[in-house]
Amino acid sequence: MALNRIAASSLSQDEVFEAGVKLVVECCSSGAAAVYVNDERGLRLKASHGMNRTFGMDGATIAQFIKNLRTGKEETAVVYDRVEEFPNKRFGELVKANGFGTLVSVPIQFSGTLYGYIYAAYTDKESVCQEELPFLEAVSSLFGTYIGYITRFRSEYDVNIFLDMLLNQLPFGFAVYDRSGTCRLINSTQKRFLGVRDNEPLVGRFKVFEDDVLVRQGMIKSIKKSYEGYATEFIIRYDPGSIKRFSFNGVVKMLRIKSIPLYDSGGEISNIALLYDDVTDTEESIGEGI
Repeated sequence: MALNRIAASSLSQDEVFEAGVKLVVECCSSGAAAVYVNDERGLRLKASHGMNRTFGMDGATIAQFIKNLRTGKEETAVVYDRVEEFPNKRFGELVKANGFGTLVSVPIQFSGTLYGYIYAAYTDKESVCQEELPFLEAVSSLFGTYIGYITRFRSEYDVNIFLDMLLNQLPFGFAVYDRSGTCRLINSTQKRFLGVRDNEPLVGRFKVFEDDVLVRQGMIKSIKKSYEGYATEFIIRYDPGSIKRFSFNGVVKMLRIKSIPLYDSGGEISNIALLYDDVTDTEESIGEGI
């Protein structure tokens, strides 16, 4: 429960791992514990407790163990009665140099993916309490769940950052509105069209159905067609300053506005997107303006 509280409140893997190995040593009869996570070049030390000062440097990686990760995966805790039996000789020697003769290896895994191992070191095989193994596996399971969700979170976060950068570098305005017409996303180009600072909080405040320019020129009906599955397009003279509810000071432009439906995972139209293209200097916009 203590470890769960830390994992639930922290995005730092090191903090969670350090708390976990300390908990293993405090709650078990082991004298030391370490967490190693696969970083594609081998197993890398993430946290240890109870080892000597040089262990962090000498035992920083178990590079040769990468083959075991891919071919000889352990499914449950394995007790090596003598550290000499451990597959990696160098690591076994490091553990022995710290005064331990027996090693328990517990795989850290989640949803079919093996992330690494918890190693609990004991003085000898007689000091290993078999009743402690389920506890070690529970800690390992929590580590695996934590790594899995943090990895997924960071992956989604990186994708969102990339999409945010992409949307804000588009040469045309872009905004997404939900079924009530409320803005859910708006890019920097569209904010420049409106004449507001890039950090102006328009999401959740600006509503396309209350856009006085679109209302006055009768374009709301055309936009609402997108909620029925239609893509619409029109060119209008857009004066941001005439929108009453906001103090927009953008320059008057001719904008080609495209309205398209956006479908959710269930195939329902939950949002629409409006693309605002500046066509002020084109012959087409001049003709439309006349």
